[in-house]
Amino acid sequence: MVPARLGTPLDARLYRLSSALPDDRARVAGSAAATDPTRRSVGIMRVYATKETCAVASLCVYQAPEVFDQDEEGQVEVLDPEPPAELHEDVRIAVRGCPTRSIRVE
Repeated sequence: MVPARLGTPLDARLYRLSSALPDDRARVAGSAAATDPTRRSVGIMRVYATKETCAVASLCVYQAPEVFDQDEEGQVEVLDPEPPAELHEDVRIAVRGCPTRSIRVE
């Protein structure tokens, strides 16, 4: 169920996307989530984006506005290529939500 405070269809889709990614999956040894490099939370995260493949969906900007923005043409820009640990999960959700896989993390 989508909370009433979410006003636009995009807000509702983002809510469903973020709530459909339970963190307990990563704790199961041997699961795909446990071996997924976007699930790492230890150490420094480095964020990369490819403007040429960006579909201007803006999901990354809504999920992690401290890390992502858009240029005049609407394409992704990385504001903080090494975000602090408290933003890592938001960045991972943005990476998984990117329809063209234009964002990656290491």
